[in-house]
Amino acid sequence: MDKRTINIQATIPERWLPDFVAMLKAMEYCGSVGASRWVCLYSDGDGDFRPKFNISGLPNDFEPTKGYDNTDQSRIEFDAG
Repeated sequence: MDKRTINIQATIPERWLPDFVAMLKAMEYCGSVGASRWVCLYSDGDGDFRPKFNISGLPNDFEPTKGYDNTDQSRIEFDAG
């Protein structure tokens, strides 16, 4: 399996850091033990979350996938598998 290192710079309110980092660590953990789980973070756009991301290291022709918008439209799901 090919791998690529990318750099993600995130600017988010400080109070969201514990939950945001915990989400990333949960994804890392699941990958390390071979577990499949939903790893979720409620993206409170009406509140104060409003993250900004700068991502470098992607190929020039990179196209992100479109998330599956489930029927109740309360979440957008992504799954490469």
